[in-house]
Amino acid sequence: MPDKAAYWKAHLRLLAGLLVLWFAVGIGLPVLLVDTLNAFRIAGFPLGFWMAFQGAFLLFPLLALLYARRMRYLERKYLQPGDRQGTDTP
Repeated sequence: MPDKAAYWKAHLRLLAGLLVLWFAVGIGLPVLLVDTLNAFRIAGFPLGFWMAFQGAFLLFPLLALLYARRMRYLERKYLQPGDRQGTDTP
């Protein structure tokens, strides 16, 4: 019998972790470490500026891929084939 409570707990923990990571890279690092980051340059722009405006956008696809891979693992671990919506074909 699948343990759906453990599945949802792991799922919510994954979502929380990814959101914290996105917030830290997208907002936290550029604001808190702006002076340190601006000592470096990428394509002529200070790294703090680049992280604030481009870093979060580049991180989003990586987080989406990480989420998809981890969810595939969690579904295989906790759910039976009939428990996954949209995956069973008659």
